[in-house]
Amino acid sequence: MAEISKQAKPVVVLGAGPGGLAAAKALLDEGLTPLVLEASEDIGGQWNTTASHSGIWPGMATNTSKATTVFSDLAHTEETPMFPSALQIGAYLHRYADTFGLNECVRTGVHVELIERQHGNGFRVHYQDRNGQTIVEASAVVVASGRYNKPNTPQQIEGLDSFSGRGGVIHAFDYPGSAAFAGQRVLTLGNNISGLEIASDLAAEPSIEVFSGCRKPRYIIKKFHEGIPADWRFFNRAAMFIAHTLPPEAAAAGLREQILSLHGSPNDFGAPRPSDNLMEAGLSQCQDYLEWCSVGRIQTCGIPTKVSAGEVTFGDGRVESIDAIITGTGYDLNLPFLSEELRLTLNADNTDLDLYNYTFNPSVERLAFIGQFQLVGPYFPVLELQARWIAMVFAGQRSLVEPSQMAEQVHQFREMRKLGAPLLYHEVAVEVAIAAGLEPDIEDFPELTAGLVFGPIIPAQFRLSGHGSHAKAREQLDAALAVVGQTATPKVDVEQLGLLQMLSQQPDCAPKVATALAVLSPEH
Repeated sequence: MAEISKQAKPVVVLGAGPGGLAAAKALLDEGLTPLVLEASEDIGGQWNTTASHSGIWPGMATNTSKATTVFSDLAHTEETPMFPSALQIGAYLHRYADTFGLNECVRTGVHVELIERQHGNGFRVHYQDRNGQTIVEASAVVVASGRYNKPNTPQQIEGLDSFSGRGGVIHAFDYPGSAAFAGQRVLTLGNNISGLEIASDLAAEPSIEVFSGCRKPRYIIKKFHEGIPADWRFFNRAAMFIAHTLPPEAAAAGLREQILSLHGSPNDFGAPRPSDNLMEAGLSQCQDYLEWCSVGRIQTCGIPTKVSAGEVTFGDGRVESIDAIITGTGYDLNLPFLSEELRLTLNADNTDLDLYNYTFNPSVERLAFIGQFQLVGPYFPVLELQARWIAMVFAGQRSLVEPSQMAEQVHQFREMRKLGAPLLYHEVAVEVAIAAGLEPDIEDFPELTAGLVFGPIIPAQFRLSGHGSHAKAREQLDAALAVVGQTATPKVDVEQLGLLQMLSQQPDCAPKVATALAVLSPEH
């Protein structure tokens, strides 16, 4: 018989990774009592590299800059490089927990088995730890258990299960680093970020012959170019204005031209040519992949049509002897602890849940989710925004919209997902910030308008106004921008003004474009 905890009903948080820690801090800020249940023996989530649920490989660094891979209320140390290592992010999360007294809220070595709704109010959370099975009654639940811990292995390649190369078939989640493949011929599958980065990591070892296979060539941007990180250059409110004003095809064409001018096309480097339609081709990121292709260290190919013992056959008839196959083919949603009733209500499948602004379900009160989506761009600021919003709602500081409005937004999200549209950092961050009342209004900060519109979206911006704002936000904003020699009050140039003027003349102009133009125009 499982023991039932008699303590006052806490808010149970599943996971002590970045999302769970941000949730614990936000709940404490609102005077609530978080109980964080972590399966491993330490905090950090994916950034706890010793945990079984971590897919971090040796030497791995972030693909987003330190100015965005951070929370608003604790900066990285000065010596932290622009793209921190996994170990440095793990250390940052420990410092975050120490700074805000979060360790007292965390129980490690806890395996949650079931979350079920109680009739009347709250939830029951069944878990097992060193002392056996326990049931805790929760006033609310926040699921922050991570999105990238259940590898999806391709099923459509004939004979893949029979591959007999000495390196075997592994998922990118289990990649042990290049040293394990010395002297081998390795095929990587998939051209999302992990697939490209693993191929590049292997290519840096001269004894390894690298083949990179993908179903559809994508455009590839570098994470750092001409002194500017990609998450500063591409993820801003101006990009959101464009996407919300121009037809999708026109917005995609403009982005493609920007990418070509900065990074060129993959076929310029000997890789396959993507479709001229960026929406069809898609986008990925890696610093060195195309350079490795250009010198022949990475040989590009399609997806195999057949695998037989140690030989791999491709669509063009090419046959290669391969020692190891590494699949960078994504992850399934992994929420096995949800009761069947909750799973059906949330319409959970292998990819998505029915959530309003990625966080709440209209039919389940006091249950919230953090980070259960696949995002292009930095996660930390969005996780923190979700955490602050959830804490405000649970503490009665902010109300949600009517369930019918929430359901309509959920429907729109599902329709966009059918089209294959990716979730982009700047879109998601601003959507969540608006819903939480944390998006800074450019009318209130005219001197910051240029930076807010054309500069990077960094966490300190969401401390300028709204619940939880503070006087140090401006100072933190200046410090974050100074990392690459920028300021919170940059001068707007002619090209940027021209963009706003063009958008303002469109029939479906995005909100705030006219305001930004009025503030930034020379006549103002």
